[in-house]
Amino acid sequence: MALTSYDLSRARPVVDESSLERSPGAQIDWADITAGADGVKRVIGGTVMSRKASGKLTPRSTSITLTSVVVASNVATATKTNHGYSVCDQVYIAGSNLSYANGLKTVDSVPDANTFTYAASGANATATGTITSNYSATHILETNATDSNNAEALTGYSALLGGVLYENLLPDATGSPKTLPAQYKTELAAAGCTFKFHQYADSRAS
Repeated sequence: MALTSYDLSRARPVVDESSLERSPGAQIDWADITAGADGVKRVIGGTVMSRKASGKLTPRSTSITLTSVVVASNVATATKTNHGYSVCDQVYIAGSNLSYANGLKTVDSVPDANTFTYAASGANATATGTITSNYSATHILETNATDSNNAEALTGYSALLGGVLYENLLPDATGSPKTLPAQYKTELAAAGCTFKFHQYADSRAS
């Protein structure tokens, strides 16, 4: 008996194809992606992405929990073993009790693999709380991506900068009705993206 394989699909979250603003040839940093049970690394089309200083894309949901954040002379020094950041990476810091240590930040220096610094204008202090750091959102991936497709790996992927999309069909949307996190939208707007979002509803009679 022949073996049949299936690739489950999702509805394309695009309201108006002519509205799409694309940045072609985007490369994904597959080192950040966890492989599935079949050993293949995947990113679903519609995923909110972040562009690293290296130029490669990683999912906005990629997160690390910082070991410590210490502010001195308006400079925050963050510690995390093998944090992976580079100078000029745009990151979103959250969870610190020090409001001036939170928010959208630019990595100003990387003294070593375990520390990085960013500007934090405020009193000298050691932050407390569960402090997380994510790359800032800059694009939405247009199509599904896999690390096993060599042709796609060479040509890159289409990263959307704008367009009219069905928000509730995006993989990062949550809640009822499903919407993107407000912070994601703020970051996309700050990156110059011009997305407009609608809610998809199946109007067919059940």
